[in-house]
Order: sequence, then C-alpha cells, then structure tokens
Amino acid sequence: MRVASCSDDRTARIWDVSTGACEQVLQGHLADVNGVSLSPDNQTVATCSDSAEVWIWNIGNTSPTTVLSGHSHMVLSTSFSPSGELLSSTGGRDHSVRIWNTSTGKPVANLQAQGGWVRNSAWSPSEEYIASVSDDRHYRYISKVPGYQGAAQSRVRKTR
Repeated sequence: MRVASCSDDRTARIWDVSTGACEQVLQGHLADVNGVSLSPDNQTVATCSDSAEVWIWNIGNTSPTTVLSGHSHMVLSTSFSPSGELLSSTGGRDHSVRIWNTSTGKPVANLQAQGGWVRNSAWSPSEEYIASVSDDRHYRYISKVPGYQGAAQSRVRKTR
C-alpha cells in the first residue's frame, strides 16, 4: 500500500506504508505542488501546482505521462474517481472544478462551481456526483456529472 505527499519544494513523494520508506520522488514542476492523489489501483499519481497544470504519472516513471492544462490559475487539489477513469481538479481562483478523462487526458467538463476559491472536490462511490467546497463558505454538489444520462443540476449549501 502507498500514500503520497506534496510540498512547496516542487516535489511529490510516494511512500510505502508498511516500511515508511520513500519509493519515489516526483520532480519537474516549476512551482509549488499543492495537491497529490493516488488512483484507486495505486499505480497512477496526479499532482497539481501553482503553475495551473495537473500532471499524471505512472508509478516508477521519472516524468509525467500526461500534462493537463486548462485552469487559468493555480490548481489546489486533484481527486481520482472510484474507477480511476476520471480525475477532478480544483482551480482555486478560477472558481472551477474540471473533470478529465485519465486515459485520453481530454477534458470532460468545466464546472464553474463557486463564488470563492475552490479548495477541494470529492466523488460519490457511483461517480454520478461530485461535491466541492470553497472559500465562500459554501459547498456544492453536482448531480449527474457530465457523461451520465440526465441534465446536470447543482445545489449550494452554506456551512456554518
């Protein structure tokens, strides 16, 4: 089993949980790395940075296999869907959640989510829904993620 970490030293690291040893250092970002996520099969890693890009790496490779561009400002977080077929990225200042096809690297959707910086997103187990949170003290969930039948609908709730 693995876990991943990221740092303002422009790297991400893959760790072996059983030994505590660092398996790999992912280098190359030109700005602080803000987020990292492991795919459900623990074989792929997504990193995001202040450079407004998301990089997808195969564990063991020393360079990314795919670079995803589309955010207009720093990317704060990434999250693989439960199947690993989709990846969400939150664009902070551009107020968006982008959804990507991990096989092709092509965008699936650009959800203009909130009035504040979008900090994070999470998938439902069915991949039909995605939720996001932002600095405007609201969370939003999108029902019927694009690619699923039915119209996309969003609901907003204010946190305390």
